Amino acid sequence: MNSFQDFSFGVIPLKKIDLQWSILLVHQNAKYWSFPKGHRETNETPLQAAKRELQEETGLVVSKLLIDEPIVERYSFFNHGTSIEKTVYYFIALVTGVVKVQEDEILEAKWVRLEEAYDLVTFSQGKLLCKQVIDILSEIK
Repeated sequence: MNSFQDFSFGVIPLKKIDLQWSILLVHQNAKYWSFPKGHRETNETPLQAAKRELQEETGLVVSKLLIDEPIVERYSFFNHGTSIEKTVYYFIALVTGVVKVQEDEILEAKWVRLEEAYDLVTFSQGKLLCKQVIDILSEIK
């Protein structure tokens, strides 16, 4: 069996709505809810790739990183007989702008209260990311 390591970079977009933390979730064309992410282009740093993917997929821009280092998501899946070991590095950031989805990749995007995101994110790894974000935000208040 073939195996492949794949790396992506993204932003977990946050803003305060009515004094509560809200997080932007995207409904990927693959039919799951998660966070904006994508692959790095030549000569991009992880942060540059994450910011570019955020803007391409949602129209939003990073206004402030909340922590300097990304949090990491790891999972495995099979695609056409190949085992894919996926690692995604997410930067947690405040964002600005108006959401405009990249229609060829994103079905829809919506802001939800951070506590609600846990129930909406499709995969268990994404749910763990939600818990990490809640913990990180409680430490930086």
